[in-house]
Amino acid sequence: MTDNVIDACCMINLCATGELEAWLQALGGQWHVPKAVQSESLYLRIEQTDGTVAREAISIESAIRANVLGLCEPVGKEEMQLYLELAASLDDGEAMALAIAKSRQWLLATDDRKAMSFAKKMNVGVITTPELVKHWSEQTSASRDAIRKVLLRIQDRARFFPNDRSPLQSWWFDIVQSQ
Repeated sequence: MTDNVIDACCMINLCATGELEAWLQALGGQWHVPKAVQSESLYLRIEQTDGTVAREAISIESAIRANVLGLCEPVGKEEMQLYLELAASLDDGEAMALAIAKSRQWLLATDDRKAMSFAKKMNVGVITTPELVKHWSEQTSASRDAIRKVLLRIQDRARFFPNDRSPLQSWWFDIVQSQ
């Protein structure tokens, strides 16, 4: 079973689906979140009926209690040293997730361009939010309408849109724009 470590941007996007536990189970593998990411993944946007925007606190505790998500942090001198080196160039959550992924040979879930660039140089496998959504849709045989609803929730609640470099950008926007 594959081990995966999630950085803050992907954690926020997965939480925006409203079904973190079910998603992690459907995606398969073992999912881990560094403590630095937990402290950076704070809020989702919630548009109110009057058009104002409120913030909803993110809670991953139920996924941790259900053992579908595990907390992790750098262990040992080498992993801690790598984390500190990466933290000079990346946010703490991305640096910690990448250090752990490299050290433990885990897959890194990130959408951060800089973290992806570092991961490539370090030969660390990366999976992005669009890839996670596509994999989830295939694993669950989700309908196009269900996929569209999820994509819209991620866009609206997490303010995430795939960038031009994403091979799944057109897939994402095609589904979002369909009715």
